[in-house]
Amino acid sequence: MNNDKSVTDHLGNTFKSAAEMCHYWHISQTTFHNRYYIEKMSLEDALTTKSRTHSPVKDHLGNEYPSLGKMCDHWNIPRSTFCNRIYKFNMSIEDALTTPVKSQNTVGKECEDHLGNRYPSVEAMCCKYGIMRNTFYTRRKQGWSLEKSLTEPLSRKNGLGEPVKDHLGNEYQNIAQMCNAYGLTFCCYGYRIRSGWSLEKTLTTPAEEVIIGKKKCVDHLGNEWPSQAQMCKHYGVTKDQFRSRIELGWTLEQILTNPKTIKHKQECYDHLGNKFESKSEMFTHYKQSPQIVKRRMEKLGLSYEDALTATNLHIQRCVDHKGQAFESLLDMQTYWAIGSCYHNRAKKLHWSIEKTLTTINCNNPKRFSKYISKIRKIDNDYYEVIFKNKKYVWHIETLLEHYRKEKCNTSVSDKGLITCRLKKK
Repeated sequence: MNNDKSVTDHLGNTFKSAAEMCHYWHISQTTFHNRYYIEKMSLEDALTTKSRTHSPVKDHLGNEYPSLGKMCDHWNIPRSTFCNRIYKFNMSIEDALTTPVKSQNTVGKECEDHLGNRYPSVEAMCCKYGIMRNTFYTRRKQGWSLEKSLTEPLSRKNGLGEPVKDHLGNEYQNIAQMCNAYGLTFCCYGYRIRSGWSLEKTLTTPAEEVIIGKKKCVDHLGNEWPSQAQMCKHYGVTKDQFRSRIELGWTLEQILTNPKTIKHKQECYDHLGNKFESKSEMFTHYKQSPQIVKRRMEKLGLSYEDALTATNLHIQRCVDHKGQAFESLLDMQTYWAIGSCYHNRAKKLHWSIEKTLTTINCNNPKRFSKYISKIRKIDNDYYEVIFKNKKYVWHIETLLEHYRKEKCNTSVSDKGLITCRLKKK
């Protein structure tokens, strides 16, 4: 059924196109196409079968709705979120409809626990119950209720649930509970410990409290801003950077004055004593890549100077199976009419040098001569060739002779080495 031609439905009604017919029957073209062409439904069934998303549904209170979309609109939840909760996270219909969307997954928004207590952020709520924010998110995604997500004790995996003591000898059930007692976030505690702080300094040094929101705020210089967003925009700090730096325990001055990206550069010198801001700048100056320099020094055993300045290390003299010497591997490949496949044949397939050079690739006959339209192998050294629209049987040497005559200029140097250079087009 073509959309550009007139079509007729099962009742005999004629339409200018399939799109007009689908519009008349209140069905999308994609649904009609899947039913009629893929599922092989009859024309009547493809047009009249009601979609499952438009069937009447009931919520957990027994209220009936004409469609799933209408029910989700009533409960102010996206249909995709409802389907994910039901089919992916195995949540009940009540939890899928009543769990607020993203209200518990935003760092700077106020939230409420199962007892009705309100907190300025999820981080503060998790700290109160002695669990990590990431643990809370994971539990909620797995379909846990809000009460169970907050009150279920942490597992002892990785020591997160083991009893700990502070510098005064006070014992706590876990690290999160100890951090809560000292008014620290778990991320701030971890950052300070990894930075080499002592336990006493980590727990007793107050973390500067910065509330993310649209309320008025003051920066480290005392300037007042109508919102935190405008203050971050003035200092060139993104919202995500601001939040992550708070969790790392940075002061407000450090958060606002550090650049967006901190470049880790280390000064270095080349073999001549020239100074560069970084190795990357030095490699760019010598037009070399770090991988090539490293390989030359480690595998080839070259000095630092040669690794930076050598340009023709790939040019090495080589000899074919007939004993003919070439200035470089590229010259030998050109002479025998093979390209990059030499490395695949010789290194990976472990072919002999003779088989590698004499095996002709018949897929590209034009490379041997512009008058050759087809090449087919008959025997080991003989090929069927269509040359100027006539069929011939040529030996491999004849085929290569045409190639060298037309595209190569072969000569013998004073040292007895064969040089093969392509003509300029």
